[in-house]
Order: sequence, then C-alpha cells, then structure tokens
Amino acid sequence: MTKIASAFDYKIYRLSDQKIIDVDYSRLLPEKILTKMSKIEFRCYLKEVKKREMPLSQQEILLIKKIDKRIRNKETVRKSKKRFKEDFILEKGQYDTLYHKYQEVKQKNLEIIKILEQCGHSKDAVCQLKDMMNNLNHNFVQFEI
Repeated sequence: MTKIASAFDYKIYRLSDQKIIDVDYSRLLPEKILTKMSKIEFRCYLKEVKKREMPLSQQEILLIKKIDKRIRNKETVRKSKKRFKEDFILEKGQYDTLYHKYQEVKQKNLEIIKILEQCGHSKDAVCQLKDMMNNLNHNFVQFEI
C-alpha cells in the first residue's frame, strides 16, 4: 500500500490494485484523474481541499475552474442524451400507434369499396370514391431506434 496524494478511496483507483491508506490534500490530484470524477465526487473533493491550512494558488484555482466546467458539460451532455432518447422512444410509440390506426382505416376503406362494387352502385361514384381514398395525404415511414 502506498500514500497517494488526495483522493477518494473508491472509484478513482478502481482500475488499479492500490489502496489508499492516507489522504493528503496538500496538493491537487492530476487533471486526468479529476476529470474522471463525477460532479458529486468533485464537489466533495473540493470541500476537503478547501479545508487545508494553505490557500489555493492561482494555478490551482484555474485548474479547478477548468475541470468544474468540463464536469458540468459532461453531466449536461449525458442528461441531454438521455432526455433525447426518452423523447425519441415516446414519439416513436405515438407514431407507431398512429400508423397502426391509419393502416386499419385504410383496410376498412378498401373493404367498403369492395362492398359498394358488389352492391352494384354506379361505377363512376365508386371509382371517384376509390381515387379519393387512395390519394390520402398521409405519408408514413417505418423507422427503428
């Protein structure tokens, strides 16, 4: 076991076999490790860093601002992707329902036209009705996620 300069003893070093035995907040972790933290982990880490005796240097403040912005952007992108997928699934469900209803109506229209033809109605009226039903302005396209 080794002494590692400041960190949580979970998540950050989960890729290695090292265990943190002592936490040292006198200097910041490398930028690479800080950007891998979640928003909550980063906030907790900053609270611990601010408790130390010496104030933050200008370089540390700039690094913290840079990483904070990057973490917030990462969280925003993740949430917007999730929201986009949920909206897409909802709209696809609504679309599929409308398409199914359209198919049912179209099938019933065809059945009605066949019945009218069998009953002996005038061919002109049946042809006109048939043309109207075939020229509906509904264009449906099947799509997948």
